[in-house]
Amino acid sequence: MSFRRKKNGERLGELGEFLGRCGLAWEPEQVFISGENVYLLPQGLATGLPFRFLRTGLLLGQMKKGRFEPSQALAMALGRDGFSDCRNLDLEDERVLRYLKGETIPLKPEESAAKGWQLVQCGGYSLGWAKGAGASLKNKYYPGWRWQ
Repeated sequence: MSFRRKKNGERLGELGEFLGRCGLAWEPEQVFISGENVYLLPQGLATGLPFRFLRTGLLLGQMKKGRFEPSQALAMALGRDGFSDCRNLDLEDERVLRYLKGETIPLKPEESAAKGWQLVQCGGYSLGWAKGAGASLKNKYYPGWRWQ
């Protein structure tokens, strides 16, 4: 299924809006949806080839229950200014360790309320995603990488 197909117009609109907030250069023809998975294909790769690919491109995320959920791979691919809604934590901030353990992160009173997907960074380097819930961030850090 290509990005332009109108069958899932509303879901693809949400995906396009999300990708517009990312600092990646992409064209609609590069976005490939296979089942729930959404990939960003390399520039110039033709779709519909009679080959099976192990890795089709950068896994952007998944379309689940009518919404787009970004992947850990996308978070790691984004740089310092890679997403419009970033929470850059200082290395000395105790919330970095809490995030790496998979805990919900409280926001400080001087920080603005969070809504929607937030890219969590430490010292300008991406750690992963969190979902804004007002005065806190619901942790979406990849479970297999969590600090035990």
